[in-house]
Amino acid sequence: MLPEREKVNRATHREKWWIYGDKRPALYHALGWGEMFERHPKGDWPSERSREVLVATRTTKHLALVFVENNSILDQGLVVLV
Repeated sequence: MLPEREKVNRATHREKWWIYGDKRPALYHALGWGEMFERHPKGDWPSERSREVLVATRTTKHLALVFVENNSILDQGLVVLV
């Protein structure tokens, strides 16, 4: 991640990346929800929506991965694996 952050032009994003991060449309494309966007990030994205995604809570003492249905908005406190 560090080399990627160093390439960022805006100083506030580079120095305080955990606060000022931009939207991540690539996540929605990877989940199969990309058709809802007018513009699309570069890359090949799945044409079908994943039925389930693997998630974990961001703050926990013990890591627990769970499959959840891909039919809802996922909270910012989750780590989503596609």
